[in-house]
Amino acid sequence: MKKSLTFILFIITLHSFAQYKTYLYTEKEVALKVKMSDGNTKYVKSENVTGSFKHYWEVAQGSMSGKDLFTIYDNGLEIEYFVILEEKGYKELSGKIYKHSIVAPSKTDTQLGISIYKKEDMSEIMLNYPHQLVIYRKGTFLGNIRP
Repeated sequence: MKKSLTFILFIITLHSFAQYKTYLYTEKEVALKVKMSDGNTKYVKSENVTGSFKHYWEVAQGSMSGKDLFTIYDNGLEIEYFVILEEKGYKELSGKIYKHSIVAPSKTDTQLGISIYKKEDMSEIMLNYPHQLVIYRKGTFLGNIRP
């Protein structure tokens, strides 16, 4: 309970110093992480959805500078809210360069680290959860607006 309250106060403080950027993605692919009978682990595509997936980014300013927050909306409904815990630099995946960060979902009171990979132009974002990979594609910058 104490961790949850601290996290909520942290988010409220960051909101008061935020800049906003909204991106729209039209494709979402979900792949499940499956342990195969040979012992290897691989991702198996479970769904490919088209729709309106808005990612609303808030960049903290002032003494909180460097902390990014983002919210994912699925066809207008808020589905998840994250805070970036640590920047890990750049990583090459399948011939593409992504900025790699560790994020924590705000719906938990643990420090569960989820990797996020985003292309520099924000046209593609991958969230690597413990048991699945979610990829948002065909991103378009909508402007410095709130959703």
